[in-house]
Amino acid sequence: MLYAPADWWPEATQREVPYWPDAGPFTTEPIGLLEHVVVGNGSPWETFKNAVSPNRRFSHWWIAKNGDCEQYGPCSYMCWAAEAGDLLYYSAEFEGYPNEPLTG
Repeated sequence: MLYAPADWWPEATQREVPYWPDAGPFTTEPIGLLEHVVVGNGSPWETFKNAVSPNRRFSHWWIAKNGDCEQYGPCSYMCWAAEAGDLLYYSAEFEGYPNEPLTG
């Protein structure tokens, strides 16, 4: 490992979803990163923040077209972005549309 594990990436804007603790901590070391495209421009923060059960969802990060990043929960906790994959992966949302290159 090149650096000590961190729960929050210092370069990201920390925007905690109020329900991230309910996702629970990872029980095993994550094995990779799931990449999603938001299918839109702008931060998904309001959608994530205001989601109510059973439709609560969030990724660990959102990465804007200009490279800015928001983080919604700590890296030691799962996120609700990929159902079965939530147990094994970190998740990042990328600003844009499926026909555009990934950002970041």
